[in-house]
Amino acid sequence: MEDIRTETAAVSACDAPEAAAAVQRTPEEEFLASMLAGRDLSDLTDSAAQAEAEAARIEELSPEERQAYEERRALETVFEDIRLRSHGGELTTPDYWETVGLVPEHADPAVFTALVFDTIIEAQALSAERAQAEAVPAADAPDAAAPDAADETPGVGAQAARFAESGGPALSEAAPSADAGVVSDVPEAAEGEPEPEPWELDDIRVLEGSQVYLYSADHMTDSFAQWAFQAAENDDVVTLVENARTESKVYPRPLKAASLKNRPLYLTDERIEAAFATAQESGLYPDIRTCAASNGDVYFYSTEYLSDAQAKALAEWESVERRANM
Repeated sequence: MEDIRTETAAVSACDAPEAAAAVQRTPEEEFLASMLAGRDLSDLTDSAAQAEAEAARIEELSPEERQAYEERRALETVFEDIRLRSHGGELTTPDYWETVGLVPEHADPAVFTALVFDTIIEAQALSAERAQAEAVPAADAPDAAAPDAADETPGVGAQAARFAESGGPALSEAAPSADAGVVSDVPEAAEGEPEPEPWELDDIRVLEGSQVYLYSADHMTDSFAQWAFQAAENDDVVTLVENARTESKVYPRPLKAASLKNRPLYLTDERIEAAFATAQESGLYPDIRTCAASNGDVYFYSTEYLSDAQAKALAEWESVERRANM
C-alpha cells in the first residue's frame, strides 16, 4: 500500500508543472493553445523557404507560362482589391490598377482592362449556366437555353459593347493575342501544374458614367454604390434629381435635403440650393419640387410618384410627428 501511495504521489508531482502552467496561462495563451490543439502544423513552414521555392518554380516556367502565371496573380489581386475597397466604401476605376502597379509589367494597361472585364463576363456566364442547369430537370436540360450572363451582369455586358464600339478591345470577344500584351483570356495553369480554381465573381458589379466603376455587392450595398457613383461623377443636379425620384418611387417619401450632406456625397447647403435652382431653371426636370416641414427641414420629391399633399404630409411626419411619437 505504501508503494502505491508513493507511486501516485510521484505521478502527481510530474503532472503538477503542466497543471500549474495551464493555470498560469494568460487568456491570449489559452486561446492560442485551443486553436492549435490537434491542428496539423505542417503549414507553419518557413515563409522565406516557401518564397524561395516558389521563385525557383516560376523561374523554370517558359516565357508564355510565366506571363500566364503573372496575369492570373494580377487578376486575383484586382478582384480582391475591388472587394477590399468596397468594404471601405470606395468604388474602383480601371485606371487605379495602373496607378498602384497591379498591371503586369508585360501587359498593356488597356488590354489588361479588357482581360479583367472578359474574366468577369466569362465567370458570370458560367455561373449563370450552372444555375440554369440546376434549376432545370435533367430530362429537360437539352432543351433549356442558358441566359446570356453578360446581359444579366449589371453594366458589364453593356460596357463590353460600348468599349468595342469606341474602338477599344472588345471585352466580350475572344482574348487579345500575345502580341497585344496579354497571353490568354483566362490564363491556364502551366504544364504539370494543377488547374486554378474557377473564378467566383458574381458579386462584381459595374456602374458607368464619365468612366467605369466597379464594386463588390458582397461588401457594398447597391444603394450606397449609387451614392458613391454620384459623388465620383460630381454632378450635383443629377444627384439631387435621381435621389429625389428614387426616394419618391421606392419608399415612397420625399428626399430630405440634409441627407445629401452625408457620406459619401458631402454636399453643402449652398451646393444643394444651387443644384435645385439649376434643375428648375433648366426646365429638364419639371417633376422635381420642394417642400418643407413645420420645423424648417427641406425636402425634394418627384410629382411622378408623390402628390404635393403626400410629400408635405410625409415630410411633416418624418421631421416632426414621428419624433413626437417616439
